[in-house]
Amino acid sequence: MAATAKESKRRRKKRAPTVLEQLISGCDAERVSVHFVDGTVKEGALLYNAIKQSGKLINIDQEFSVDFEPIEVREIRVMKGRDLKPEPVEKAR
Repeated sequence: MAATAKESKRRRKKRAPTVLEQLISGCDAERVSVHFVDGTVKEGALLYNAIKQSGKLINIDQEFSVDFEPIEVREIRVMKGRDLKPEPVEKAR
């Protein structure tokens, strides 16, 4: 029996997103964790220029920024909810 296209789609495993896909989706996030090939891990806001194939990670709290190329990145994780540090809320008078 031949499998139909619908059946083969159901059986197909989801593939892991590529680093370029992670870079593009990470730009929309408030904060990301970038895992570099050399083993370092840095957190901050992500900027990516697809035309120049370059990225920048900025952390205002720790006052640093890192320029990088996609080939230097192993993985990018979007930080959500409990990973983010809550900001102090000022009370209105």
